[in-house]
Amino acid sequence: QFPGINISQEEIDFLNNFYNAGGGILSHTINHHYYWGENYNIAYDEAIGSKEWLEKNIENLQQLKYAVSPFHSNKPYSIQALEDAGYEGFISGIIHNDPEYLISTSGEVP
Repeated sequence: QFPGINISQEEIDFLNNFYNAGGGILSHTINHHYYWGENYNIAYDEAIGSKEWLEKNIENLQQLKYAVSPFHSNKPYSIQALEDAGYEGFISGIIHNDPEYLISTSGEVP
């Protein structure tokens, strides 16, 4: 069982069928906190917990590489937590028009 939300076996089966038919899977945290959590430790736990759950429960998903930030919001500690949890990249967005993340359509976080 996923610690943050109740995911039924039917939903897990759907995710497996979707992924193994060519779909993509990205992490989106466990509890959907702003900034992945209010501090580095919470953000890291959210990032690693979601990653580990998906890698365990999605057949043939050997390494989850990417995430979508909840509310498309991040703090510098969020980015560090994602990196430390083994993610290679993330989709952020501009929900709050945070100037630090208005880098064009993609780019390297400062």
